[in-house]
Amino acid sequence: MVDATDVEEGPELGRGGQGRVTTLRKLMGRPADGVVVKRYNPQVVPNAAALTRLVSWRRSLDVQQRQQLDAVACWPLSVLVERGRAVGTVLPLVPAGFGFWTGTPSGIRRFVLNELQFLVAGRHLLRRRGIPETTTADRLRILATFTEAVALLHGHDVVLGDLSLKNLLWRTGDEGPGIFLLDCDGLRLEGTDPVTPQSNSPSWADPAFPATQNQQSDAYKVALVVLRTLARDFHTHDAGTAGPTAGPELTSLLRSSLRRNPEARPSVSAWTGPLRSRAEAFDQIRKEGAFPA
Repeated sequence: MVDATDVEEGPELGRGGQGRVTTLRKLMGRPADGVVVKRYNPQVVPNAAALTRLVSWRRSLDVQQRQQLDAVACWPLSVLVERGRAVGTVLPLVPAGFGFWTGTPSGIRRFVLNELQFLVAGRHLLRRRGIPETTTADRLRILATFTEAVALLHGHDVVLGDLSLKNLLWRTGDEGPGIFLLDCDGLRLEGTDPVTPQSNSPSWADPAFPATQNQQSDAYKVALVVLRTLARDFHTHDAGTAGPTAGPELTSLLRSSLRRNPEARPSVSAWTGPLRSRAEAFDQIRKEGAFPA
């Protein structure tokens, strides 16, 4: 645990419904690089035992497992306490490459995180806002990396709970496709309580589990991420809207994963191979000049 009196916070990086995130200048009098602080809003009462459990679980992993986790998830590193009460958590800084600089109409440049919404948005909207576009193959590879990361977490009995347009980051570039999950203090281990009640972002709820979260509801939401990214549609639940971009195999997976019967849904790991294969197919089509990016 880290006492709030041992923390020197810097500028605010962002805020949401549960709290605000600030840079961390010093921790116990020493420079603190690569970490930030999330403080919960006064009306949010975190489950201190659950937050401690997440921190302890990460520390229980071996070196390789911890590196795999840290590469894809903004996992709590320590509990922030104030007068003996949990008030926040220390988190890793978002790695390089998960954002871009853009200009505002007033000429001010600002840094924007590469949130899922910018992977889903159509090219005309992106162009109007000066946001870099991705190719279809890029999007397919990012989705493959995402499903691989969720499968990794599921293999460790982690339940994601909520997925939204803002808590999944992505990148492309020389390092290859990458994803980074935010709000990981909202995740839980199977059979345990969450730090705060796990909610559903609007239009992301699983009809089979409207009032609870589990790995089956995760699988439903992962399918929605794939569908909405391929369809370039923020609200669709219809597998058919992915169109020819998905191809027969991915369309079949979409239909199976969005079924109301959760027992009939494939595991998240079933997505990764077909997504990569589809990306390779689009690479080949693009080389032959037979289809636009």
